[in-house]
Amino acid sequence: MFERRKARNDHEKRKRYDLVLFGYQRGGHEFLPVFRKVSNKFLVIDYDPSVIDFLEQKSIDYVYGDATDIDLLDEINLRHSKLIVSTITDQATNIGLAKWLETNNPYSVFIATADNSAEAAELYDLGASYVMLPHYIGSEKISSFIKKSELKKTAFKKYREEHLKK
Repeated sequence: MFERRKARNDHEKRKRYDLVLFGYQRGGHEFLPVFRKVSNKFLVIDYDPSVIDFLEQKSIDYVYGDATDIDLLDEINLRHSKLIVSTITDQATNIGLAKWLETNNPYSVFIATADNSAEAAELYDLGASYVMLPHYIGSEKISSFIKKSELKKTAFKKYREEHLKK
């Protein structure tokens, strides 16, 4: 009887995060400046120990874990998050997240990542708000830059230097 009361209190005290990022590598780090502007309540989930070390050094809230772990999704209070971003390219993982969110947090915005249009369509069918196709986004961004550069080599050099800094 006492254990149940204690478990309930622990559950109520769990921190809630407005924004959750699954996967820091492969572009996930690009979301952090935006997350900081939108809310100071964000969390990064990753299972790479070197990423976890980096996040700890930068004092970024993180959890070492796997997006396919249902207990983890409950533990981080994902039911209350407003925006969930997955930079994970494993389709089965994103399908699992989409299904879990559709059942447990259907009002959240879920941004997933896919390798091709067929995978993206499947995630849209499962309720994803937006699906990033990295090759498409990269091509779209560089195409836009080409238009702005007026084909000047100096513009490309500057863009390259900014890219290398990141």
